[in-house]
Amino acid sequence: MAVDTVAFSSFVKGSTGTSATHTQEAVVPAGGNGFIFIALHTNDDDAGSPYTSVTYDGAAFTKLYEWQQNYNNRWNSVWYIRGVAAKTANIVATIDNSSHRVYIAAAVYSGVDSSSAPDAQSHFSGSGATSTLTDVLTVNEANAWHVAAYYTHYGRNYVGGTGTTNRGQESGAMGIADSNGTVSGTHTLNHAITPPVSNEWSTVDVMLNPGTVVVASDIEAMNGIAIADIQAVN
Repeated sequence: MAVDTVAFSSFVKGSTGTSATHTQEAVVPAGGNGFIFIALHTNDDDAGSPYTSVTYDGAAFTKLYEWQQNYNNRWNSVWYIRGVAAKTANIVATIDNSSHRVYIAAAVYSGVDSSSAPDAQSHFSGSGATSTLTDVLTVNEANAWHVAAYYTHYGRNYVGGTGTTNRGQESGAMGIADSNGTVSGTHTLNHAITPPVSNEWSTVDVMLNPGTVVVASDIEAMNGIAIADIQAVN
């Protein structure tokens, strides 16, 4: 087996009208070890979490982190699904109240470990009249990528700082950014927005460690074992 290479593939975004369900098509590329990282937001401000399920082609996402914004009590939620085969299918996000909107920002990656990613993770937040936010994570495995879901505030334009690439933003409020390459040691993503936000803004960061792939030498070894087994039987 050989170590795979993590790579960004695509970004998708969208929002519903007032509906309990949002459907967004996403493409997982050929090559295996597909990973989808998704940021959700709804204008639901009820006391309990409104998110009931998130799926891709019927397979369930795992919820990573969820919180209510301090300034308006609306819900943010970050999810992922790993080990996805190459396909074109729909992400379906469902909430418990059809009178609210659902917003989605999602990034698709390939080459990500299908059993242990995301590796490290953390939540960072800033408040007051600030235009920058810095996230620091420790890299636990070589050749990993640093990825973040960010939540700013409506009408703010996100600008990736040094060593940070913005993959896309939905409704001037949320999106996905990453290191655009492998990182090591203690790594920092730098986020910036314009104009400065007067309320909190947050990020949820993860490390995506690489998966493994079958290479020609593995196939040759397996073929050699199979031939030896046949000879032994004969």
